[in-house]
Amino acid sequence: MIKKLLYSVILVAGLSFLAACSKDDSVYEHHDSVVKIVESNVIFDANANTGTVLYEAPGAAEAIISSDWATASVSGNTVTVNVTANPYSEGRTAKLTLKYGADVTYVTVQQTGARFSYSFDPIIVCGDTASTRVYPIKLAGEAKIWSKADWLSATASTTELKVNVAKNDTGKRRGAWLYFKVGADMDSLYVDQYDFDKTVLGDYYLAYYNSSSKKWVSTGAALEKTDAGKYQLRFTSSSYANMGVVLPVECDPLKFTMTIWNLTDMEGKYTKNNVDYVFNALTLYTNGSSVYRSSNAGFAIVGSFNNNDDGTQTWDFDFNDVLDKTQYEYYALRFIYGTGGYNGSVGNYVTFIGMYLLKK
Repeated sequence: MIKKLLYSVILVAGLSFLAACSKDDSVYEHHDSVVKIVESNVIFDANANTGTVLYEAPGAAEAIISSDWATASVSGNTVTVNVTANPYSEGRTAKLTLKYGADVTYVTVQQTGARFSYSFDPIIVCGDTASTRVYPIKLAGEAKIWSKADWLSATASTTELKVNVAKNDTGKRRGAWLYFKVGADMDSLYVDQYDFDKTVLGDYYLAYYNSSSKKWVSTGAALEKTDAGKYQLRFTSSSYANMGVVLPVECDPLKFTMTIWNLTDMEGKYTKNNVDYVFNALTLYTNGSSVYRSSNAGFAIVGSFNNNDDGTQTWDFDFNDVLDKTQYEYYALRFIYGTGGYNGSVGNYVTFIGMYLLKK
């Protein structure tokens, strides 16, 4: 019995030894692929492009790529990878497999998403003549560019945006949007086309509310440019014309604004009781029912030029930011006469309540 038990123990131990040897014999040994990557250049931006992978192997390897937006071909020890433009904002990847016999090596092909960027002013100002303007951009991927205006178009390369505008023979300022879609991203630029002097210079009605007759009335004025390149309103009607009244104004052709500074010295002579006086422009504002004037030469009323829906063109005024617009409102332009300036005022000649300019 003892011999039988001992034999059983020895038998079990022998089986355990055999099982242990069998397990050791089956351990996986790491095997380096014979396909070695020497150099890889397959990280792309969103544009269609070509890259290469250099490899070493005992012979020509087979190249397999996992995505239909990329292709791979082998010539000698070089794999050429071609990618199409990525039309999406998201980046994408593909797996390139190099296979030689039973050995394989993998390379990841990467392509970024479509992008459009620029650093210039998003409002493009151009003159009335037909022209093409070129602006630097960074474009990765395909861009769809369009405008609803038939006089405006654009094309883009990876580095340049070309904006094409037709001749503006409308006699008016016009503007339109250029829209861009790159991948899922949308952007836009505004194109403003005009010749400032051609658009705004000319004859106007200076309209205002007459407090005596309690009705809106007007007088004539011409917006002109002097030989010195300055702008002025020359009055062309009734007594204003007879006195040679001219009001200097400051125009900004880019912003389409006209500024009339408080206490501006004017041309023209007013004679009363055989005494000659000069005119000054005085800007007025209100707070509730009270009307105020100021000795601050930094105070001004500022006009904005508008093409209105009814086809009219007007300069509409408000005062500048010297005063708090939550408390005060633009009221009028007043011509005072005297020896000059605020302290030299003798009297008021006219008050143009709610004044605006209407182009004839």
